[in-house]
This record gives sequence, structure tokens and C-alpha cells, in this order.
Amino acid sequence: MPYVVRAVLGMYGPALAAWLVRGPLMHEGFADAGLGTHWRTGGRPSSILALVVVPLCLAVGAALALAAHVQHVDPIGNMLALARQSGIKDAPTSLTTGSTNLSALVLIGAAVLVIAPFVNGIFAFGEEFGWRGYLLPRLYDRIGTWPAIVSVGIVWGVWHAPLILLDGLNYPTHRWLGLGLTTIFCIAMSAFFAALRLRSNSIWPSTLAHGALNAQASVVTVLLAPMEGVLNAPIGLLGALPFALAALVLLRARPSAASFPNLLPRTDLP
Repeated sequence: MPYVVRAVLGMYGPALAAWLVRGPLMHEGFADAGLGTHWRTGGRPSSILALVVVPLCLAVGAALALAAHVQHVDPIGNMLALARQSGIKDAPTSLTTGSTNLSALVLIGAAVLVIAPFVNGIFAFGEEFGWRGYLLPRLYDRIGTWPAIVSVGIVWGVWHAPLILLDGLNYPTHRWLGLGLTTIFCIAMSAFFAALRLRSNSIWPSTLAHGALNAQASVVTVLLAPMEGVLNAPIGLLGALPFALAALVLLRARPSAASFPNLLPRTDLP
């Protein structure tokens, strides 16, 4: 099975697991799954935050990496490297000569910012329905906000292990290091996505943010070299820092009534 197909299908694994325990296996129900939009209360501002904060944090992370001199701008070199990794022997002439259609780049940039979050959100829902739609409210109910956020981030990060260790996702040459860095990054993103979930009582803002992240982080990956490194943007430590700070601000400022008001009592579990 091609890598892209496996990766896309795998994104629906958490959703399938959440549906099974909420539905036919344990009949837990969907009252606290966050499937409502709550557009007139927290859903609309949280969705706007998702669309604005994600590209802003990615840009800040890239600026930090450039300022720290751990990366430099090299889109041509990165695209040639990606082409070689994909088995493309002859790189396109436009890459080697540097000729670029400016209008095409503008259109692509607009699509990545405006359209891609919604398109990628279709696939990101597979994860969000599991992580923020099931695991976060269950852990939140038992161990509290921050332990739940960190726990979800660790599970989410380690969940990427097959694609990282077997296929070299984002870290083709430093795979074990990549697994650790991905887990740290997922903890930071878990806090940011949880803030959107808590403010809106809905999984749709975090789904939108997740879709935006998957689309827009690839732009930073192409622009900045080297693509692998501990401090690197978008998914190294400097890339994670802006999202962690944004999460702290949003979690401190969230309305007190926007936790999980529909959470069902779990007296049947130890």
C-alpha cells in the first residue's frame, strides 16, 4: 500500500476507536464528543483563532530558527532533496534554474492559508474525534487539565512512531530523535488544541487548526534548511515554543464555563 494511502487511512484510526467505544462496544454515547459547532458561543471565535494563530505561530517559529542561525532559507535545495527522496532522478528545470511564476506562488500561498485548512480538516477530523473528542474529556474528568493535556500529547506523539521509525516521516535520517521531538511538539500542540476545545466545547476549531497545521507547516519545511534538527522549525523546539505560549495564554483566558459541560458521569469505571 502506498505511503500516502497508509498515512491518510491511519489518521482515521483514533476516530474509529472512539466510535467503537462510544457506540457498539461500550455504548458510552456521544454527548461529550464535541460534535456540535456552538457557533454563537465559543465556536466562532475559536475557529477564527485556529485560522489566525496557526500561521502566526509557524511564522514566529521560523523567525526564531533563522535568528538563532540553526536554519537558513533554501527552498530550491529542499525541493531537490525531497525530489531525490521520492525517487525523482531528474529535477524540474524550474528548480535548477530558479525561474518562478510569481502569480502561481501567490495563488498557492493563498490556497494554503485559506482553503487547505478546510480540505486538510477532513482528514484531521480522524485524529481530533479520537484525541480531543474522546481521550481529552475522559482524562480531563479523572486527572485534571494539565495532566490530561500532557498525557494526550504523549499518546499522540508516540502514535506517530510507525510512520517515523519505518517510513522516516519528517526525520528520514534521525528517526529515533524524530520520535522524541515529535512527541514534544505534540505535547505543545495538545495544549493549543485543547485550549480551542475547552473554549468552544467543540472539536471543530481544533480540527480546523489541525488541518491548517498540516498544510502550512509543509511550507516552512520546504523554505528552511536543514529540515531535521532539535531546534528546527516547524516541529523542533523553536517551532513548538510559540504554540506552547499561545496555549498558555488561551488556557488562562478561557471562560470558566467552557470546560466539558456535557461530560457524562463515569461511575461505572474504577
